[in-house]
Amino acid sequence: MENFDVPMLMNSLPLIMNIGKWLGISLGLLYIVAAFGISMLAARLRHPHAWIAWIPVANLYLLCRLAKVSPLFILFAIVPVLNLFILAYLGTCIAPRVGKSAVLGAILGFPILGAFIPLLLATGNNIEPLPEGAKAPSTSPIVYALINAGVAAGLIILAGVGIKMANKMTERVTPTAEQAAATLPKRMAGTLTEFPIDTNTDDPARPVNVMTVGFASGNAAESVSPVGLQSSQLPPWIDPSSLPTMAESAMSADYHSDKSSAQVSVVTLAMRDNATSTLTPPSQTALNELGQNTKVSGVELQSASGVKYQGYHVSTPTSSYYALQQAENQTAIIISANDAAGVEIAERLASNIGNGNGLLEFEQYRNSFGQMPSTPTGSSMAFLKSFTEDDIALMVRQFDQGLNQARAEGEVDPQIASLIDMARAIVPSNVSVAYYTTSSPQKLYGAAVAGYSSSTISWTALQTLGVLQSVIPGQIPAEIAADLPFDYTLNPIQVGEASGYIFDAKSKESTNAEFPVHGGVILLRQGASIVLLGEAGSTSEALLSWAENYVSGN
Repeated sequence: MENFDVPMLMNSLPLIMNIGKWLGISLGLLYIVAAFGISMLAARLRHPHAWIAWIPVANLYLLCRLAKVSPLFILFAIVPVLNLFILAYLGTCIAPRVGKSAVLGAILGFPILGAFIPLLLATGNNIEPLPEGAKAPSTSPIVYALINAGVAAGLIILAGVGIKMANKMTERVTPTAEQAAATLPKRMAGTLTEFPIDTNTDDPARPVNVMTVGFASGNAAESVSPVGLQSSQLPPWIDPSSLPTMAESAMSADYHSDKSSAQVSVVTLAMRDNATSTLTPPSQTALNELGQNTKVSGVELQSASGVKYQGYHVSTPTSSYYALQQAENQTAIIISANDAAGVEIAERLASNIGNGNGLLEFEQYRNSFGQMPSTPTGSSMAFLKSFTEDDIALMVRQFDQGLNQARAEGEVDPQIASLIDMARAIVPSNVSVAYYTTSSPQKLYGAAVAGYSSSTISWTALQTLGVLQSVIPGQIPAEIAADLPFDYTLNPIQVGEASGYIFDAKSKESTNAEFPVHGGVILLRQGASIVLLGEAGSTSEALLSWAENYVSGN
């Protein structure tokens, strides 16, 4: 194993695959020649089932019948090496029946050459006489063989069409970087590409926990969202509540590596043109709070593509912070490592700013962003959270641990547990959740898209949801529905090629619910994704145009 040259093997893979492709084509052609010859030979010897020649293994049975030997020879004919001798023997038995030399028949056991022997045996006029009273077939052997070949070709074409349709059902088209960016507002999409790519080949840090927050008003008092940016993702002197005054949106990601427990946060900002505050260096008071050995230095960087960044770097023995801004498009990048283990990662990320397509370099994020619907007309994106395959796998493991413990303690109803097991079929590969707002009139839209590894699995997930309707409004018993504080409707819907459900709910006038229910939801499956579109204070009918735009790809 010490002398195993992996790079050389990887470089040789294209050649190996090319050789394998042509070898497969050659073997396929030889099989067609042999099958056609056996079919023609069987027709010449008046066997009623010459079409068996096209079926693997079954054609060995046909050769045994033509050679007038026991079909048990098949057991030996499928054993490597031994099969060559068996084929040679069958050939010597068949050849005399058509007036040919047994030596010619024995060549049937030779690799490659043997594929042509049935054709040679099937030619000529010599043949053993017909049994008394039997009639000669009206169709010549070659015509009969051609008919069989045509039938076999038709079956192969049908099988190919079926395989192609199956592949279409199971394929998941990964959006390009441009398609993924097009689902976000232009300025916000620009921050996607600013996330650096760690070029460390040994243990690269990868972005996880990606989240986007939009700031519509620019008011300093605007909430940054309770599930949004955390103080730990920013340098200590930058308050998350100050971001709306300087930026239109913020996108964050935490970088993790496999071999290190360190976490480094990267936040990109789409800066406002008239920002009332900028990424200025921290005050002396803030520096003193970091420790005595704190250092501040100016930074000027240039990416491989020539884009320039300016800003500052604050470092301590146990932390490292970068605040850089690109003048051309008013984009800012903040890198924060709050512990010593993350300092080295922060340094690498800072040196690699602008070295690729940022988050769009990763297929998981292209899928997450690319599958989102377009922003509703007149609204702006206020929040977007992406859960990748790694995030979901971690959540499923944590859920299973808790569920197994609850089962062991007898705290889970068996019926509920069976529903949970059924629901596993609808666990997606990735999920993106977003909401959008309008200022006048005030509206709130929500969208959630679950991406699956194939269209087949997304279809299965939708069918599973149909089975689980017994636990959602619309299918529950009438006596229980009467006690609900809202009225509802739930019906199937078809939008273009997408199918799903349409749901509306509104609080009953007789109830004084603390949280009134009023809104519409559309759930659709298209391709390998299931999308949920909703609007508070409205109806699902008002969402139809948004759903149609999603299905049509606009």
